[in-house]
Amino acid sequence: MDDINFSRVLTVGELTGLITGLLDEAFPSVWVQGEISGLTTPSSGHVYFTLKDDVAQIRVVIFKNQARSLGFFAPPVRSADEPDGTLFSRAARPNIQPPWRPADGQHVLVMGRIGVYAPRGEYQLIADHVEPVGYGAMMLAMEELKKRLAGKGYFDADRKRKLPFLPARIAVVTSATGAALFDILKVILGRFPKSRILIVPVRVQGEGAEHEIARGVQLVNRMRLADVIIVGRGGGSLEDLWAFNTEVVADALFASEIPVISAVGHEIDFTIADLVADVRAPTPTAAAQLVTPKLDDLFMTLDTIQQRMTAQMRYRAARYRERLVTLGMRIKSPKQDIDRFALRFAMASSRLRSAVDARVYERKSALASLSHALARLSPEAVLARGYSITERADDGKIVRSASDIDIGRTARIRLHEGTLIADIIGKEPDEES
Repeated sequence: MDDINFSRVLTVGELTGLITGLLDEAFPSVWVQGEISGLTTPSSGHVYFTLKDDVAQIRVVIFKNQARSLGFFAPPVRSADEPDGTLFSRAARPNIQPPWRPADGQHVLVMGRIGVYAPRGEYQLIADHVEPVGYGAMMLAMEELKKRLAGKGYFDADRKRKLPFLPARIAVVTSATGAALFDILKVILGRFPKSRILIVPVRVQGEGAEHEIARGVQLVNRMRLADVIIVGRGGGSLEDLWAFNTEVVADALFASEIPVISAVGHEIDFTIADLVADVRAPTPTAAAQLVTPKLDDLFMTLDTIQQRMTAQMRYRAARYRERLVTLGMRIKSPKQDIDRFALRFAMASSRLRSAVDARVYERKSALASLSHALARLSPEAVLARGYSITERADDGKIVRSASDIDIGRTARIRLHEGTLIADIIGKEPDEES
C-alpha cells in the first residue's frame, strides 16, 4: 500500500490494475465452497457460473483449456509425464470425475485464484479445479484402499486369466432394471443368439449394494453357474459408482475362480473393480462384445481357415509329388533287377546243363570203352578166340597145370560153344621143359 500515490488522480484502468495486483498477491490460490447458480457454456468454450451461499456470491470462470483438462465438456487431457492408466493421481483425476459435470444447484468445492474482469470492474474466481463436496474425502479413501489392495497383490497382472473363447454360459451381475443389462443382452444375443445367459439381479448403488454385488459373484462361483462373469452397471457420478470401489467387492472379484469382466460406467470411469477384475471393459456393451464373437465373423474365420488349410494341403501334396518323382528317378526299378537276375540265372542254367551233358557223355564214352575192353577180356570172349577152360569134374577146380589133375580122372573142358567130358589118359611135358 505504501507505493500507492494518493496525491495523483488515477484512471479507471490504473485503479483496476492496482486492485488486480493486490488480489493476485493476496489470493494466489484459494479453495471456496458454495452452490452453483446460473451456469452457462457459450460457444467460446469457457464455463461461467455464480458460486453462492446464504450471505454472498462470487462469479466463477473456467477457461476453455482448463475445462477440457477437467473433462467436463471434452475428453480429458492426460499429463504427458503420467503413464496411461494411472489411477487417482492428480493428472489422471479427470478420468474418474465424468460423467459428473457442474450444474445449477450442486454444492461444490472450487480451487483457483482471485482475478478482476476489467471491462465490468468485477472481481471473480478463476477456477483451476471443481469437484462435488465430499469428493476429496472419497478420493482419499479410494487411494488408501488402492494402495492396500496393491500390496496384497490384487492388481498383479500374472494372476489375471484369459477369457474363454466361446463361453457356454455367461453370468451378468447387475441391476435387473438398468440400461446396462439391456445393452448387454442386446449385444450378446445379436452376436451369438445361442448364448446361455444367467442374470443375477443386484443393487448397484446405495447402502448395502456392495454386499449384494459380492454375494452375486460368490453365488455364481459356488454353484459353478457360468464360464465367465460380467459385473457392472451404467454410468453415474462417483457416489453412484461407489459400490464398485469397496473392499468387499474387490475381495469377491479377487477370490473368484471364474474369469470376471468389470464393466462399470463409461470409458472414462475407473473403479477398484476394474483393477481387480481379470479384464476391464470400457462399457457394458464392450463387455458383451468381449465374451461373444460375432456369429458371422466366426463363419468368416472358419471359411478363411478352411481356405488356408486347403491351400496348404494342396501345396504340401504338390511338394510330395515332386519329391516322389525325384526319388523315383534316383531309385532303380526292382523289375529291371529281377529281369537281369533272371537272364543271368537262365544263362547259368544253360551253361550248367551243357556242362553236365558233356560230363555225362564223357563218362558214358569212358564207360563204353571200359565195357568194351572188359568184354574183350571176359572168359566168353577168350573162349570165342579158340581157348577153353578145363576143370576137374569131381570138384570143379580149374586146371591150370598138368599137375593139377591126375591120369585117370575125369575133366570137363568148356569151349566157346559146348563142353567136353574127357578122361585123362596121359600127360606130356611142356616143350620148353
